Amino acid sequence: MNSQHAGRLAQVAVGVALAGWVMVAAAQPTFGNPSPTAGKETSQKANAAADQAAYQPVSYTNVNK
Repeated sequence: MNSQHAGRLAQVAVGVALAGWVMVAAAQPTFGNPSPTAGKETSQKANAAADQAAYQPVSYTNVNK
């Protein structure tokens, strides 16, 4: 196999791989924002409450050891 033929085969292989990825990406469903209240005051309050509840300091019983 000469180098020109090998180069062409490599180009075809890359093209086939890219086409496969495009087909996979195109097959995925797309949705709008899943939250009907996104960006609204209700959503902002809920996110703030969740953030406050999620990030609590941890106190270890053996912190001085």
